[in-house]
Amino acid sequence: MYNVKKTFCKKGMKIFSQKYDKTVVVEFYSDNLKKRKVIAKTAKDLLGAHFKEKNRLIYSSQYESYPDLSQLTAQSRLCLVGHGREGKFSGCDVDMLVERLIEDCSLKAVKRISFISCNLGKTRDFIEELQLKLAKEDIFTEIGAYKSYLIVDRSGHRWVDLEDRGGIVEAGKQKVVMGWEIGPDDLQPRQVVLTDTNEVNPDYGDILLLDCDDDEEEESSSEIRDFSELPPKLEPVIDSESILAPPLKKIKLKLFDNVSTSEADDTIPLSSQSFPSLN
Repeated sequence: MYNVKKTFCKKGMKIFSQKYDKTVVVEFYSDNLKKRKVIAKTAKDLLGAHFKEKNRLIYSSQYESYPDLSQLTAQSRLCLVGHGREGKFSGCDVDMLVERLIEDCSLKAVKRISFISCNLGKTRDFIEELQLKLAKEDIFTEIGAYKSYLIVDRSGHRWVDLEDRGGIVEAGKQKVVMGWEIGPDDLQPRQVVLTDTNEVNPDYGDILLLDCDDDEEEESSSEIRDFSELPPKLEPVIDSESILAPPLKKIKLKLFDNVSTSEADDTIPLSSQSFPSLN
């Protein structure tokens, strides 16, 4: 059974509030990423005016860069930016990710972990298992992730590409978030689904039809639907270009107070940029 702090045991209430005291972004690199342009500009674009190059946090066991997350609290948010594929995050299965967060990064508490990555495979299974294994270490946290291929437009807005299953939708329409709750009769917290959206683009079929009619005579403007609200040219979160990363050194966590914490503002525009020197 899990040990629960008294502050978590208010009957009939969810464990956490809706605000964060700190937001921290960690670029999480796989062991085999020797040369790769991965999630560049993430911390800078998320934190805006609060960003300083020395505060950029990077996890890389290959270069012995381990951000110290021990100063996070049960009201902090941790954004992990990396590559999701086939039930792994940046090459880590659930057990390995728990080990790296706790042993390498000294994680002790956090309100929410947000995965800024592509599909983790069976996303809900992955975050449910991660949530339970963190709870065994007395870390009770919400965990959120996206269900398919994540892309970001030039303005920094996030979208999910469902391909032939439903076109492109806003990222929040293909998202799952797990949390904890203590009911009136519960002695221990139980896992609950806070968000589980599964919407497709209602205009997707019309867009396909419009593409097929390119060679036909253009219809009158009154008969053509307005697609001006569709997203602009989209760019993948992770691309295949490579860079040579300089050696890194162990860095301490810098805390970012007074950062916007609403779901609507939780956008991270990513673009191409060289891996910075942390010396």
